[in-house]
Amino acid sequence: MQDDFDVRHQSKPLNGWRAIADYLGRNQSTVKRWANDGGLPVHRPKGSTARKGVPVYAFAHELDTWLRGRRLDRLAPDGAPPTEMPVEDDAAEMQPTSFPATTSAEPRIWSRRTTIIGGAGISLVLLAGLGLWRTQSGMDAGISQPRISDDARGLYHRGLFHMDLRTGDGLSRAIALFNEALVLEPDFTDASAALAQTYNLAVQYDVLAQDKGYPLALATARTVLSREPDHPGGLAALAFNTFYWLRNFSTAYDLFEEALKLDPDNADVHHWYALAVMHDRQFDIALREIETAQRLSPTSPSILANKALILHHAGRSGEALTILEPLAESQPRLLSPVSYLATIYLDIGRDGDFVTAYGQAADLTGNVGRKEITEAARQGIARAGRSGMLDAMLGVQTRLSSEGQERAFKVAITAAYLERADLALDYLELAIQRDEPDVLGVRLELPNGPLNGSPRYAELVRRVGFFAG
Repeated sequence: MQDDFDVRHQSKPLNGWRAIADYLGRNQSTVKRWANDGGLPVHRPKGSTARKGVPVYAFAHELDTWLRGRRLDRLAPDGAPPTEMPVEDDAAEMQPTSFPATTSAEPRIWSRRTTIIGGAGISLVLLAGLGLWRTQSGMDAGISQPRISDDARGLYHRGLFHMDLRTGDGLSRAIALFNEALVLEPDFTDASAALAQTYNLAVQYDVLAQDKGYPLALATARTVLSREPDHPGGLAALAFNTFYWLRNFSTAYDLFEEALKLDPDNADVHHWYALAVMHDRQFDIALREIETAQRLSPTSPSILANKALILHHAGRSGEALTILEPLAESQPRLLSPVSYLATIYLDIGRDGDFVTAYGQAADLTGNVGRKEITEAARQGIARAGRSGMLDAMLGVQTRLSSEGQERAFKVAITAAYLERADLALDYLELAIQRDEPDVLGVRLELPNGPLNGSPRYAELVRRVGFFAG
């Protein structure tokens, strides 16, 4: 903490810990820890010492500079001590697969593709000439627009900070901050590009419904590229959206690959590309990309957890567990490790461990329906082992699905494990009809045995957009 600072040339200080914490969107204990241990620029009157009751103050532009230079993954969350592997509190993430994608029937897909992406006037020939941002936070730090006001830049950098939290509250705050920046500076394309990507992420973390968030992301990215056709953040948001919303997989892959040719050191894009091709079972590419992402951002728990998920789906479950089990123990607020552990334990037959991990994930998300499923699974396994567990789960899931409280895709998974192929396919078809966001896991999460060789399954996989091979 800085105790002696000449403030003659500064203005509009934030007075007191509460004002500083409110500006950063964190609680006071976290901000005090950052000031003591992380170099957060907080000041005291000349001659004062750091003791209780002595007033403190800070300047917004200094806090913004600190946020720009400080990677989020080096900070512990509110109330948590610093650790070797920083916590990323993503308890607002609702689904056990990272970045679930939307689906719809083919006519709707083509309609969106021609009316939305076609309306942008952007072709692969043009996109091949575009790059991606290359900064610590994953978004351009505004250096391409030197005439943007300091107030708008401050809002923008705070928005990047909250976007990188990957929590429901953080993404909501980021959206508000980027929009505030754009009210001040409507032509601030860096803020528009960041807003587009935040809308994409908000769907993944259930902050926005897919029918709202994804079109907002696409429209915002189109606006950026219409104003500045070579804007890197606009291209990146478009690539993400092209895979998960438009489901134009081949175009999305081309965009990811072209982006990485132009910006090979962007960990975020390597990470996103790895998850996209994982859904298509291109595990050689997925592992190459996630390992590159980990090398570029070695302390990211999200990248580490998703590496484990890819390893499991690639048939290397033992390696996945060696990553996830200690990660879940050391990071109890991080949702993805326990969610992925539940997926793996169910798949490999560690049913007791599955119930425990599934229940932990339900507690983290506050999902009442999943808590009920957990209790049914616990009673079922005590009564009749694995079959009793699955039967009990299926009964509760079926009821919750009919009430709109559980995804049909999850019912299909349980039915498939019970080798009730027709029921699994019925619910898979219902999931597609409902346009559920996690049906891109059709080639990953459904056990293949009961469905192998089924023409109906192959047709449903094709409707999602993949080949069944």
